Amino acid sequence: MADAPGSATFQHPAIRPELDGLRALAVVAVLLFHFDLLGADGGFAGVDMFFVLSGFLMTRALAATGRLDPAEIARFYRRRFWRIAPAYYVTIALTLMIGAALMLPFDVERLGMSAIAAMAFSSNAFFSSGAGYFDAASVYKPLLHTWSLGVEAQFYLFWPLVIGLVLLVRASRRFVWLAAVVLVSLGLSQALAVLDPKAAFFSLPSRLWELGLGGLVAFAPAEWRDRISRAGSPLRAIALAVILATPWLVREDDVWPMPWAAPICLATACLVWLGGGRDGVTRLLSAPPLAYIGRLSYSLYLVHWPVIVFVEYLSFPRAPEMVRVIALAACVPMALLLHRFVETPWRRQGRTDAGAWRWRALAALAALNAGLIGAGYYLHRAPAALTAFSFANEKPALDSLPCNTWRARTDGPAFCWLGDANVPARTAIWGDSHAVHLIPGIAALKRREGSVLLASKGACPPVPGLSKVSNRIGTRDECRKINAGVLRDLLNDADVKTVVLAARWAFYAETTRFGAEKGSRAFLIANRGDELSVAESRARLMEGLLNVVRSLQGAGKTVLIVGQTPEMGFDALRCVAMQREAGRPLQVCDAPRPMIDKRQAFVIAVLDAMRDAGARIVDPREVLCDAALCYGSREGQIVYSDDNHLGALGSELLVRKIAEQAAF
Repeated sequence: MADAPGSATFQHPAIRPELDGLRALAVVAVLLFHFDLLGADGGFAGVDMFFVLSGFLMTRALAATGRLDPAEIARFYRRRFWRIAPAYYVTIALTLMIGAALMLPFDVERLGMSAIAAMAFSSNAFFSSGAGYFDAASVYKPLLHTWSLGVEAQFYLFWPLVIGLVLLVRASRRFVWLAAVVLVSLGLSQALAVLDPKAAFFSLPSRLWELGLGGLVAFAPAEWRDRISRAGSPLRAIALAVILATPWLVREDDVWPMPWAAPICLATACLVWLGGGRDGVTRLLSAPPLAYIGRLSYSLYLVHWPVIVFVEYLSFPRAPEMVRVIALAACVPMALLLHRFVETPWRRQGRTDAGAWRWRALAALAALNAGLIGAGYYLHRAPAALTAFSFANEKPALDSLPCNTWRARTDGPAFCWLGDANVPARTAIWGDSHAVHLIPGIAALKRREGSVLLASKGACPPVPGLSKVSNRIGTRDECRKINAGVLRDLLNDADVKTVVLAARWAFYAETTRFGAEKGSRAFLIANRGDELSVAESRARLMEGLLNVVRSLQGAGKTVLIVGQTPEMGFDALRCVAMQREAGRPLQVCDAPRPMIDKRQAFVIAVLDAMRDAGARIVDPREVLCDAALCYGSREGQIVYSDDNHLGALGSELLVRKIAEQAAF
């Protein structure tokens, strides 16, 4: 390719098969991660590789003529649209049809909402506002993978303006100006990784540095490459080793994208920059099998995620490994069909000049878009019409009691005064989301008088003086600040006679989630320099909880601790719903009691110590389990709302047990 006029960029041929090889490595990493094969827990980093490659190719295309005028920008948008949109829309249409037939009402509702967002290439914003990419619920979102295409589409709208401005400056300064854009995004990405991890993962501003890194390669002066040509082979080998090793080195709970995405992004940029020759690494990446997979990568990426979601649905609660292998293999012919009959023809047509066919095709795609948005709206608004199954009496109604503001706080959300706010509360419930799932049970008692105070913060155990962290970079003190205020308020409230502590104790004691649940770890620390370990977390939990019990008892209050709700290791609500709707036995949705007891072994020891200190203990296993099993259903009704939170029935059973020792 000829250099852009007045630029100092390197020269590379227009066709570079090793870039297809890099695409192949990226998509294989993503596939292994999503199908949970070969232990590639960091395979999600393949998306970061795609971003770097896209940034390079788009920047090279935009800067090819050395200037950008409206006609060039329009041509760029036209090619991008026909390259991406047809296969993308077909995938959404098929996913909607299959999802409406297979999925449960609340999942169909979310599918409809996500389809509307995906049609507008804004699903990254949609999913950023819900559960995170690694959360357990992600496996029930068939269009979750479209978030990355949302980032790319937004990049396509924004980047021509950046490149147009860069091309206005002197050639020798273009790299510096583009580097400034990358550095701003890099700093923002690191800040968001600490302050708002979801925004860091899903948003374009946080990802722009990865795409911009590819752009820097396109603008890098040729003499820089010449200076390091002697070290080119070792650098290429190191870069390839980083790319191959990353899926097995990084984990879901690493701060992402900054800083841990930087190595694989730099390695990808290095191979793009130093490629195009006859060295061994370039020849390896240019090998026909890899290059072919790379050319198929877009279609593979589109079809693979809906496939694994639907396979998991049909194999609930967990698809066996062999089923996942077969499903992965089945993605190849599906991708071939999409590539052959949709992606390739429309991509070729997008390169030609405008004609009558284009307006007809555009009208057809607009009609398809409108139809899909309409279908998504219908699925969102009328999920109950799609199935005979109803959760009307089983979903936990968290708004079943009025939540009057108890304390409007500056260091966290307002806390609730459940019930009659004019009657002093004798009981307070303090904890994380396991305190919140007691609300339906409290409402089920149908007490018309009295009130209960609720102080809850998700993922914050009711233990002042401690911070919950996943890693050192993401250390935040919100739990420490909120809990300190709650303890102070409870100690000073003479009306409150009983304090109920409820939390997911085993999560904090073991630092890990359970079974098939995805997500980051949780370590408890008292100081920023504390060791991040299971032993440290357990010691802090034991010591901190004992201090809380003694402090509250010293103020004349009774302390009641709700033990660990059995963690099922799978989504018990969906399991029971699917089994029941299919007319199959519900016993598959029960969990072995020995497995539950093993998970709770340390927590049980902690609660025994709290009992010795004078606290009252309510063990959820006494009402949710027998000697052999912990139940996902009772008399055909659902007990849980996911894998560890209780639904309406489970909440009622547990609260009745608590009410034997605490006044509600």
